[in-house]
Amino acid sequence: MCEDCGRESEWVLEKYARFVSGGATSPPGKLDGEWKVYEGKNGKMKLRLTSSAQLLIIEDGNVLESHCLLNAQTWMRGVSKGDSMLIVYKIKNESRRFRIKFASLVDKTGVELCQECTAKLTKYFFIKKTDFATEIAQPVENQQKENDSINPDQIPHLEGAVPVATIAKVLTGDLKARLPLAYQNTNLPVEELNTLIRLCLTDSTFPAFVGQVEQELCKIVKDDTT
Repeated sequence: MCEDCGRESEWVLEKYARFVSGGATSPPGKLDGEWKVYEGKNGKMKLRLTSSAQLLIIEDGNVLESHCLLNAQTWMRGVSKGDSMLIVYKIKNESRRFRIKFASLVDKTGVELCQECTAKLTKYFFIKKTDFATEIAQPVENQQKENDSINPDQIPHLEGAVPVATIAKVLTGDLKARLPLAYQNTNLPVEELNTLIRLCLTDSTFPAFVGQVEQELCKIVKDDTT
């Protein structure tokens, strides 16, 4: 049993948002709906973890979320980033989600409080800790420097059907080329991409899957050159 079980903890929230599904009007297989946002005012919105492992989000006496975290590892997942957290859970095969933003206090920032809360909640269910700014900024920065030294007019434009090996080379950066427009479009709505990525990150096997994809791309490139 964890050391903090039996103790109550509480954090002030700046925002709470609940995803409201489009229900019967949603197209099959499509994540459709909207986020209903609640703004915390005067420190009255709080996340509370009770001594009996009950997770509550309350605002001025109103309960916005209430979950018993006993065995929560089987039906609840989370993603924390900076001062915010996304939590996804299942009820009767229906997936629901909400997100929260921690308010900064005099002695602690929202980021520090989010980290503190994450450490407490991970004793009950899995939370993926990530910082997209740190993970993405460096590769993008390096790529930008490399791109700055290349004349855009010198980058070849590929045409027609592109071989799989060539696509792999472009994706891994081994080949400086631009794919045809047909390879640059996606049927996935841009507004859903962020949610999809976050949901993927709630799966603890996702980072390994990404690594395997990169390895397979490298194998395809290697096989084509041998």
